[in-house]
Amino acid sequence: MDKVTGLIVQTDIEAEEIRRCRWIIKKGQWKAALEYLPVEISVVQIAAIQVNKGEPLNHGNNLRLELAGDRLTSARAVQCGL
Repeated sequence: MDKVTGLIVQTDIEAEEIRRCRWIIKKGQWKAALEYLPVEISVVQIAAIQVNKGEPLNHGNNLRLELAGDRLTSARAVQCGL
């Protein structure tokens, strides 16, 4: 085996290891995201029900709804690999 062939094999191995590490990280992030999804979805549902009843959200509820939106957006980014 010459040096060029060895380098190509080494590069392929490194690329595969990088892909594997990225997958492990993504899997861990997705698991973490899944843990808070039910709570954040509930926050959005409760806010929607309140608004549909014509009841405005107070400042604290608006902030909490914004946080839920941010967390859901982050979870989507993890799921999509962004």
